[in-house]
Amino acid sequence: MDIKREDRPHGVFKFSIAIPWEEVKVTKDKVVAEIAGGSKVKGFRQGHAPASLVEPSLDENLVYSRVLNHLVPEILEKLQREHPLEIVNQPKLQIIKLANNEPAELLITLITAPSVDLGDWRTELKTTTPVKKEDALKQVVAAAKVELAEELINEEKDRMLERLASQLQRLNLELSGYLSSQRKTIEDLKTEYRKQAEDSLKTHFVLNELVNQEKIVVTEEEIAAAIKAAPDAKTEKVLADPAQKWYIRSILARSKALELIYAHINTNRH
Repeated sequence: MDIKREDRPHGVFKFSIAIPWEEVKVTKDKVVAEIAGGSKVKGFRQGHAPASLVEPSLDENLVYSRVLNHLVPEILEKLQREHPLEIVNQPKLQIIKLANNEPAELLITLITAPSVDLGDWRTELKTTTPVKKEDALKQVVAAAKVELAEELINEEKDRMLERLASQLQRLNLELSGYLSSQRKTIEDLKTEYRKQAEDSLKTHFVLNELVNQEKIVVTEEEIAAAIKAAPDAKTEKVLADPAQKWYIRSILARSKALELIYAHINTNRH
């Protein structure tokens, strides 16, 4: 497996991956054998037909989809080992070439946290002394310099559009009808959501930077209290999963960063 890295502006990294056919074939043979294990072929007991007999009847797209399911985790593990990066997006996979008897060519895009310059946010608040808490946050965010990757903004915008589509579907509404009721075009909606995505991401990373600069700490007791405050036993069980602790910790840390901003407003008023 050959990996070439290309560094792009704003924390974007593109990895071109070439995998010799011999390596791809090993994985493909395993996938075909797995499928053959559950196949029914006349003249053979279920799961006992030779893979070579089953393969010609298989959907090649299905086979290669499963091949990727095997290969991609291995590739990502190798990338993380050889190019340790703090990723903030879901890795984006692009298939350049994937066919029999040919080397596989893939492109994976990874994005790291953007560069954030908070400036002198305390002086900024002291100079203007916002009245409302939300105005204070907006002011801190507006004064910060955040180098957001366009790819990251577009990913967030697309997630927002998908959430809207799901909500409309649950209500048995069509997107066209919704747009008509709002007197908007699809392009208007995309422009609006892009701005919201950019603002949301900028706020997220500004608060994260504030957490880092102010060395804000979240204790295990605070995490436990947050889990205990879950609305029901089922949610509490989900949140108690060790894999969720990082998520809870990050939310509580950003909440403390907000409180720090709000406390600074009150200090300025006295």
